Amino acid sequence: MAEQSKGEKRFETEEDLTNVEIPETLPVLPLRGIVIFPSQIHPFLVSRPSSLKLIEEVGGTARIIGLTAQKNPEDEAPAPEGLFPRGTAVRILKMLKYPDQSVRVLVQGLARIELGEFTQREPYFVAKVRRLARYSYRTGRRTHCTRTSLANFRSSSRWCRISPTNFR
Repeated sequence: MAEQSKGEKRFETEEDLTNVEIPETLPVLPLRGIVIFPSQIHPFLVSRPSSLKLIEEVGGTARIIGLTAQKNPEDEAPAPEGLFPRGTAVRILKMLKYPDQSVRVLVQGLARIELGEFTQREPYFVAKVRRLARYSYRTGRRTHCTRTSLANFRSSSRWCRISPTNFR
């Protein structure tokens, strides 16, 4: 870690994820109730049989998979039509198997992807994917959203007893 002028620490070993190659086809794991974003490191529990099969087969080799959210989180066996068309390509960092056969997986988001044609449906999904460009707001729109959000926060904070006085 290198010392910065204001006493802040910065890690020198951060990887530039924009250069990581994303394969044209990826195994796709449907997620319930969570969304993983690029650069985010996040653990989640895998217990669905098809997802466990995916983790077993892919976790030891390529370690790059696609994650996308289910449209209906209560659907135990979603079809490709039950998945959102956009997701995130992730790298599997660690896996921890539990006695009940579930697996805790730690992943790092690499890039936003769009799912194309599904080339395999059993025992788990495999789809053609396309890497999406980095998402950025136009400067004017971002400034407007920031001002609006701050104004809304200030307005709502007047109703709270405990709020930071520097936002009023």
